[in-house]
Amino acid sequence: MKFITAAIIMAGLIINAVADVRYRGNAVHPDYPNQCYYEDLKQPIPKNQSFSPINLEDHCERIFCRSDYVLVMEYCGRHNLAPNATCSIRSDSRQPYPGCCPTLACENESNFI
Repeated sequence: MKFITAAIIMAGLIINAVADVRYRGNAVHPDYPNQCYYEDLKQPIPKNQSFSPINLEDHCERIFCRSDYVLVMEYCGRHNLAPNATCSIRSDSRQPYPGCCPTLACENESNFI
């Protein structure tokens, strides 16, 4: 049981290590009552629901509308990924957050002669 608890805590720490969070209060718009409004994308979001844009460059994030009209915006944290001869930085804007975050993709090296 202790192992499972420790594994859950470690998984939470790893997930939090790759994500950053911002908050934006009073996210309302008169045309969208009882919803939050994400001004950057002109997107209404129902209270207690999330929105993850796809197919938008530079918008790899998940936006949650709290019941008090505060937006909780999770996005890819800063990274220090460094491409080299066999590795490149890739991201896929077709995937919802966090699948759209940059990753280091390396070619498999082969020792076959």
